[in-house]
Amino acid sequence: MRNAIKEILKQVSVIAFLCSVMLLSAPIISPDFDEWLTALVSMRAGIGNDAANFLLIILPAIIGGAGLVANVM
Repeated sequence: MRNAIKEILKQVSVIAFLCSVMLLSAPIISPDFDEWLTALVSMRAGIGNDAANFLLIILPAIIGGAGLVANVM
């Protein structure tokens, strides 16, 4: 049972890492996506564009790092 849970967590962490890499690289590939995502986050969270850009860089990096660490464990 414990090994099955550990295997599920590894798979979820790999997916989280890959999604965070895709989210971090998307603005480089498509600047329109970056503008749209920034506007969406700033509108939904009620924060400014600078804070939204900061969150869009930091949060995927944290999630990806946690996923990478969880996969190594």
